[in-house]
Amino acid sequence: MILCIAGVGHFDPAARQRLVKLLRYCCQRCGKPAFIATEWDKDIFEQVLAQRKEFQAAISNQWPGFSAELLELLMLSLAYEADTHLEVFPDAEILWLDAGREAPEEDIKNYARDRFAIYKEWLGDNVSEKDDSKILKKMSKKAGQQAGTPPSKGTERDAKWAHMILQRARKGGGDWAVIIVGKFHALTYAGSMRDILKTGEDTCKVFFL
Repeated sequence: MILCIAGVGHFDPAARQRLVKLLRYCCQRCGKPAFIATEWDKDIFEQVLAQRKEFQAAISNQWPGFSAELLELLMLSLAYEADTHLEVFPDAEILWLDAGREAPEEDIKNYARDRFAIYKEWLGDNVSEKDDSKILKKMSKKAGQQAGTPPSKGTERDAKWAHMILQRARKGGGDWAVIIVGKFHALTYAGSMRDILKTGEDTCKVFFL
């Protein structure tokens, strides 16, 4: 099976647009994937999903000059790794890589507020720029800077995800699959998810977004 790994920037709102383009390209070339793996727990995602309207309202109140298109894009960027694929593959099977992960209740409850605080730190109290693409470019640059440097070795999560992906791939259901994870997991270093996956029988194709 071909494993198309999309390495994304979690805090980069522009990455969602690039992910949609990648998925559409893959759809045209390969059709429907056997499954789509995402770096989320389903229950946690649904709790964060419910915060999108609150997130959008906070952004609109802070920066009333933002266009309707930019407001929607920023709203959809919250936890976008888990549902962007619905725009292209609405009925695809989802493999929740972080299934069962425990996270502090307050962190989940304040997910949208914390992300808004980050965006406010990046953009300031007022934004005079009217060009959506320039605003997104600035935010993408800030997201890249905040991401820091890759680790020197993989984690237990990398190993767990690789095992889940390989186990699911063995069940078949198609010739290819999509893996949506943070960029660092898609790099090749000892014990990274990609490093483990490439030792198997499947072919890994990586796209950094």
